[in-house]
Amino acid sequence: MKPGVSGDAPARPVEAADSLRLTGEATNLQALERELSTAPAIDTQRVAAVRESLQNGSYKINPDAIASRMLELDQQLQG
Repeated sequence: MKPGVSGDAPARPVEAADSLRLTGEATNLQALERELSTAPAIDTQRVAAVRESLQNGSYKINPDAIASRMLELDQQLQG
């Protein structure tokens, strides 16, 4: 017998009335997964632009924009 499988109750077939209901968070995660699966893994043009900015000293960090995006992501994850 497999671990975690009880021999007391026979497995019942899934009935047509059974359904799956996803929470809002799960639905959001599925949408995010679909979006990420179609996006390229690396934006080479963006990497080149940032690399050039770092090398010539013109790269500026905007802490307000970073904080805003972090808060936005937190709100999205909370649903």
